[in-house]
Amino acid sequence: MCIRDRTPTVYQDKQFIDWLSSVNSILYYDTTQVSKYASVSTLDEFGEWCEKLEKDSTTYLSQVDDYLLSPEMQQIQYEFRQVLQDFKKAGHYGKLGAKYMDADYISIAARYMNSAKQHLDNLVDMVKT
Repeated sequence: MCIRDRTPTVYQDKQFIDWLSSVNSILYYDTTQVSKYASVSTLDEFGEWCEKLEKDSTTYLSQVDDYLLSPEMQQIQYEFRQVLQDFKKAGHYGKLGAKYMDADYISIAARYMNSAKQHLDNLVDMVKT
């Protein structure tokens, strides 16, 4: 039975926050490596890290809805889902840019990274309030 098919009786907010913190640490490392290799123009490593970011984001997108959350936490879940979707697309286009040495793909990847950053900023604001 899929967890989303059950009637929520107990909120899993704490477990979700723990999962979110763990995932955030992994994605932070991925994005740091993407930025590092983008700045030193090593396309092979840049492409590899973009591919890792895409794969990790895809994995976590498949897990983000596995929690029965309180209404307040559902807003955080929604915003984090947006982060993951943007990171997935950034990784995808960054990988293509490295593979084909195409600045247009890399530019698209950068736009998705900026969008993910905006969603992360929104997420931080939600957690503060």
